[in-house]
Amino acid sequence: MLYCADCRELMDAPCPKRRHVTRVPEEGDPVLLFRGDAVQAGILDAMLKEAGLPFLREGRLGSGLTAWAGEMLESYSIYVPFALYDKANELAMVLKTPPQGPDAGTEAAEQENL
Repeated sequence: MLYCADCRELMDAPCPKRRHVTRVPEEGDPVLLFRGDAVQAGILDAMLKEAGLPFLREGRLGSGLTAWAGEMLESYSIYVPFALYDKANELAMVLKTPPQGPDAGTEAAEQENL
């Protein structure tokens, strides 16, 4: 697994964006955990606080525009230290998009019937 310090993301191959340099992640590197709207970010924010995990929540628009336009238009990115990424990712799985496709609903129904 590689880390792009410019994008602050983990990836399996070299970063495709502007030929950023990638390297092996270090324990304290901030890693993108989740991108979502204000409601999703608020839920994950509370879950991470309750678990005692440090994180950084960054808005895309900035505080001035968010105050003027409203928080519902804001998109947030949540970063955690690489050393705690796996723990935080377990919490974030609740908010990540479920599998899409024709079989996605039938698998869930089959699990309920077991």
